Amino acid sequence: PFCMDRYRPTFWCQEGGTLYPKPAIDRVLSEGGELPFGSATLFCFRATKEPESALLLETGRPFLLTTDAIQHYGDYSQNNLLARLVMPRMGFSKTTLVGPLWLTMMTPEGGSLREDFARLLSLDFDGLLSAHGTLLQAGAHEAVAKAVAKAFPG
Repeated sequence: PFCMDRYRPTFWCQEGGTLYPKPAIDRVLSEGGELPFGSATLFCFRATKEPESALLLETGRPFLLTTDAIQHYGDYSQNNLLARLVMPRMGFSKTTLVGPLWLTMMTPEGGSLREDFARLLSLDFDGLLSAHGTLLQAGAHEAVAKAVAKAFPG
């Protein structure tokens, strides 16, 4: 609310979320729809309980931007001491991973997000920047493929 009140940006967001009903959406984000800038593609998860997406930046070397679904921890240098001690015990190892808490919260009862991640892996990307963790400048597609295989064995 502070940023919305102070800077009055155009708020782009997917529809259908119930966790954060405010602020009101100014422009709806959808797969194949308009984006606030060019040279990018929006990927939307289809089977999650709440809206979730990733953004593929297609300028130069393709880069995937994620929030909670895919996370990369090269190290814990950006975390406080308590988080550094607790994160490995909570399943946040120093690697690329499907967010374990996110996966639990976003998977419908009796459902699976395997197909969504298979679609995500059909995208061509080399770098990864997640809202959680550290930058992975190269080799991200392979790292995400390993994370998905670990999250959905068999």
